[in-house]
Amino acid sequence: MPQPADSPVQREAETTIIGLASKLLHVELSERTVRLPGGSLVEIDGATKDLSVLVQAFARQGPMKGGQKRKVALDVLKLITVRKHHPDANVCLAFCDESARESITGWAAEAIDIWDVKTFVVPLDEDLRNRLLRSQAMKFR
Repeated sequence: MPQPADSPVQREAETTIIGLASKLLHVELSERTVRLPGGSLVEIDGATKDLSVLVQAFARQGPMKGGQKRKVALDVLKLITVRKHHPDANVCLAFCDESARESITGWAAEAIDIWDVKTFVVPLDEDLRNRLLRSQAMKFR
């Protein structure tokens, strides 16, 4: 479910990122709801039907800010929790900008490394990238 601060452009970018991740990873990814053994539901941006690949997408151009970095950390926790119940799953964070990925530092970066969460960048086309940049600029006025 989109967060209240999400824009239609951000959601479009996240969908595009998952589509590009599908091509990069050579698997079919789609949004999935996973039920954990305790009954909790987890929303995954992109997952294979068999949950062997789980991907969270981040539609951010430029370095992430505090709340966005916290979202990455929470998504890492989400991915490794699902992987606890699907131990063979490959878990990934997909960014659309290298500076966004590089802005994840400190303990969150160490957790990504320790828990073997793969990260990669898929470039958006120029039109979507520019619309995303305009959308981001509008949020911080």
